[in-house]
Amino acid sequence: FWCSRLIVLFLSWFELGMLITDGQKKLSVMLSVCVSFAPFLQWWFAINGLVEMLIYGACFVLGSNYLVSHAFNPRKIAVAVGMAVCAVGYVLTFYPTWMVPVAWGFVPLFLWVVIWKFNRNVLRRVDVVPWLLIFVITAAGLTVLAVTSWDVIKAELNSVYPGNAPSSSGGTGLWWMMKYPISLVSRFSMNELIVENSSIICFAPAGVILALWVIIKEKNKDPLLILLLGMNLFLAWYYCVGIPKWLAKMLLLSFVNSNRGPQVLGFLRLTLFVRAVALKEKAPKRWLAALAAVISSAVPMRLALGFTKYEPGGLRYEYFDTAEKIVVVWAILAVVFYLLYRARKSKYTMAVLGVCTVVLASSIWINPVAKGVPEITKSETMQQIRDLVKEDPKAIWLVVDMAYPATNIPAMAGADCLNTTQTYPQKTRWEMLDQEGECEDIYNRYCHIRASLGSKTMLELVSTDYVEVTLSPEDLKKLNIRYIVSTNDFDERIAAGTTNIFTDSGIEFQKYYEGTQLSIYGCVY
Repeated sequence: FWCSRLIVLFLSWFELGMLITDGQKKLSVMLSVCVSFAPFLQWWFAINGLVEMLIYGACFVLGSNYLVSHAFNPRKIAVAVGMAVCAVGYVLTFYPTWMVPVAWGFVPLFLWVVIWKFNRNVLRRVDVVPWLLIFVITAAGLTVLAVTSWDVIKAELNSVYPGNAPSSSGGTGLWWMMKYPISLVSRFSMNELIVENSSIICFAPAGVILALWVIIKEKNKDPLLILLLGMNLFLAWYYCVGIPKWLAKMLLLSFVNSNRGPQVLGFLRLTLFVRAVALKEKAPKRWLAALAAVISSAVPMRLALGFTKYEPGGLRYEYFDTAEKIVVVWAILAVVFYLLYRARKSKYTMAVLGVCTVVLASSIWINPVAKGVPEITKSETMQQIRDLVKEDPKAIWLVVDMAYPATNIPAMAGADCLNTTQTYPQKTRWEMLDQEGECEDIYNRYCHIRASLGSKTMLELVSTDYVEVTLSPEDLKKLNIRYIVSTNDFDERIAAGTTNIFTDSGIEFQKYYEGTQLSIYGCVY
């Protein structure tokens, strides 16, 4: 599952690159590397369907290109079915905060394909059939899914986050726009915020500068380049300045907050600069390219430095804590920008190598496939949980005194765990702890849940997607928790008498298993 997603992503964006660059393989490989190994994507590789969004979007555009450029044949039916699968799959990622900006990034490509690559010489009336088939299959698939999963959809839509997150009209995303230089030093600045602070290394604003060079200096009014440039500038305006709320709602951008949106804007910027390099016929003089490279590379450096001082919800970290880091990263970007500015059609090998080297060096360490999932799934701890699940499949589990991702360990072995990451609200279970609904705003959301035991049940919202719950003896019984996974320190707490309030309430913790780091306890009532 893990490896195939990366392979399919790489291949689909290589083919999309071949379409964008009119068959230039080196640039297509560069685009595929920049997308597949973007630090942002590698950190979020298995979360919220981002990989799937990019695969489905790319394949839908490629399928559209086939439908509008070939005469009717049986393959078109197969392509149409595949495009319908992509459309339904895209919707099923069900994370509008990324779905919307990623979709807008594909709009210029789709419009270019269906308007400018439309082959009137081979297309006939019968060629409308595949498009109708796409519509019918997509509508039918979404209808079936809506009917069979309406309870989940309703729970998600009615959640505090992300379902009813405050609608956005943009205007607060300036410091998120070009913070990608942070990703160049993240290997040496490991911290708990690196996932949020990672970016797509898109070498902005080089794409805009190259596009303007082609359009103005070389007088090439390429429709795709203009569409990509226009969409890039519009979304940049939205994130930095803002638009009226009515327009944001009409364009679905009201779902996109100003930190998540700019994170995925990099994919659009990559297609922009790749298209510009593919079309560029001439290069500026060396001194002019060097000057432009030094100045333009200062823009992302300034925004990255500004981001480290800016505090959106506490996501601040001083990545550039020494002058040496600033100088080195600025120099690296300036060199790559120079290679891009000097690159021209069919003469861009050094630019491709420079871009790919920077991206891979910044990201390839993030997800090393060293031992695979058996290291976890075949561990003794997992096997013990599996055995207990087989004996008592309806038992409810709890992970105590450990934070995400340890809270998901029982679920990996098939256990029903109270504080597994909650992708949609489990309101029936929460209402057992909060019958009056006073804490609904805390638990009615997508969230990671850290649990502990105490004399009184308490719920605390630590951040937008992080909840802490303390369970009293009475509520531990009420929830009918049967098994607890905790660190081995839990033994010391029992020995020290800190769990006496539970013993006094008739609850005993019976040890089933002790591992190197984790232990499993049964709750005996």
